[in-house]
Amino acid sequence: MKKFLQGPGVFVLLIAVALLVLLPAWSSLQGNHDELTYKELLTKVENDEIKTLSVTDYIAVGLYNDTKIPDTAFPKNYDFRVELVNNTQVLHDDLKAIASKKTGLPPGEISTNDYGFTFISDIPTPTAWWVAYLPILFSMLLLVGLWFVFMRSQQGGANRVMSFGKSKARIQTASQHKVTFEMVAGADEEKDGLKFRNYLHLF
Repeated sequence: MKKFLQGPGVFVLLIAVALLVLLPAWSSLQGNHDELTYKELLTKVENDEIKTLSVTDYIAVGLYNDTKIPDTAFPKNYDFRVELVNNTQVLHDDLKAIASKKTGLPPGEISTNDYGFTFISDIPTPTAWWVAYLPILFSMLLLVGLWFVFMRSQQGGANRVMSFGKSKARIQTASQHKVTFEMVAGADEEKDGLKFRNYLHLF
């Protein structure tokens, strides 16, 4: 494992984590739906482009008439999303005004059944916005941890590289290897060899 983290394998690990965690989290944030303004929503209602609309206090999600999303997958999956600038009562008033023009009925007599699409209210409140960023935050912390381990391993390798070329051999001086007659006392062959070496040094 240590050799793996010291080699190029750590880069493969970092890329794998980024692909497995960051990309799915990012795609979930982007989503495959339209972000409409409140005015655009009312325009699509007037043009009879809306099939279903689900509303909370300040968020509305819905399906178009030509949607490819099955009803059973709604409202988890949806075609468009709208952030309501006002509360749902203002939305009802605007929808009733549109329905009144189409049906000729007074706004006070308009109900949700006259909107021209399926209207659903009081669906569960969406999860807080910061919860969607938790996977990205977790992946960033994981990448920082892996990078820290990688840098520690590289620092250890750098120390070994810097020590490369440093010889452990000791410097020996001529005096440390000097052999005298006293050191070979009693050894005739060594004495003869020493005399021969001293004789050669004369030339």
